[in-house]
Amino acid sequence: MLSDSKIRKLKPSEKCTPSRPDKYSDQQGLQLLVRSTGTKTWIRAYRFDGKQTRLTLGTYPIMSLAEARQANTEIKALLADGIDPKNKKRQDKLANIHAHKFKDYALDWLAERQRNVKPRTYQQDFNRMHKDVLPHFEGIALKDVSFEDCRAMADEIEKRLNKNGEPPREVTRRTIDLISNVLRRAKRERIIDQNPIDDLK
Repeated sequence: MLSDSKIRKLKPSEKCTPSRPDKYSDQQGLQLLVRSTGTKTWIRAYRFDGKQTRLTLGTYPIMSLAEARQANTEIKALLADGIDPKNKKRQDKLANIHAHKFKDYALDWLAERQRNVKPRTYQQDFNRMHKDVLPHFEGIALKDVSFEDCRAMADEIEKRLNKNGEPPREVTRRTIDLISNVLRRAKRERIIDQNPIDDLK
């Protein structure tokens, strides 16, 4: 069995490689991996439906030995009830995401977009997101975004007439596309069942 004092002293051995970390067993399938970088990761090895698998629990010392053992006890209870802990963890994660506000998810999408587009494109998306999108969807959960919400936002943009008395149609279109891209990602990740603004033009 492991102890906090023993864990603190653990360092990568000479045999430790990036693909083969050192492994230390605690009890009831709980293991601690010591990687070549010095990172210490808790995992739980178990068998479900005849297949051997393992679940990452957290890293030490962020997750203490006592917390890892508690998580291991909960996994043992799930297995006793015939529940795959990995699926339970995924379901819990989805439940948390469902509770997320649209604003938080949209900002996460925007941060990812920054890594994939040119700076000018990102800046334009950033400006539209903060000027028109986020203020309009403040407090709305991702799963509750509706066609009516998006149409109301588009109507607000259309009220900003230019010097010729014309609505900024291109701005409206690009802002709708921005929201649609966020919702498409949520649909791909199966957080929402459908994109409610597929028909909004």
